Amino acid sequence: MKKGRSWWDQTNSLMERSCDNQESSEFPADNFNRFYSSISSTDAYTPSAFAEELLADVPVLSCIQVYNMLKGTRKTATSAEGIPHLVFKENADNLAEVETHIFNLSLRHMSFPESLKTTCVHPLPKKSQPKELRDFRSVSVTRVIARIFERMVYKNFVSENYNSWVSRNQFGFRRVCSI
Repeated sequence: MKKGRSWWDQTNSLMERSCDNQESSEFPADNFNRFYSSISSTDAYTPSAFAEELLADVPVLSCIQVYNMLKGTRKTATSAEGIPHLVFKENADNLAEVETHIFNLSLRHMSFPESLKTTCVHPLPKKSQPKELRDFRSVSVTRVIARIFERMVYKNFVSENYNSWVSRNQFGFRRVCSI
């Protein structure tokens, strides 16, 4: 029970429910950046022929769909850009048209703006006394607008066929499949 409580305390801290952002001198932030970058990025990615065929006739998102998603934004951690979720929620009427245009361009060109791909990675220790970088679990806090776009793509284009496309060992976005 204590381990679970400690994990939630750290998670709540990341969600800005409390604030304790001290950098450990034993594990400086630059070391975490290099470590997580080395295990979670690739320059070799190219969309597969299947993806190009799948998106050959890309449907578009409507302004009202984007407005509703912005308006329905729930409280989450303030993301990499430092803009809280309420800004998107309270300004949905001003942002919907612009975001719809960006989202539809992203779908049409099968790419997402580089500026929206940044994330804040917060290391949480897996062990009570971490001794090396591998003893930490990364918690990535992505940009609010990137999360909204991801949800919209999933909801509008992926959800019906998702379970047949992914391995049974993949648990993201699968209902009743968390471990």
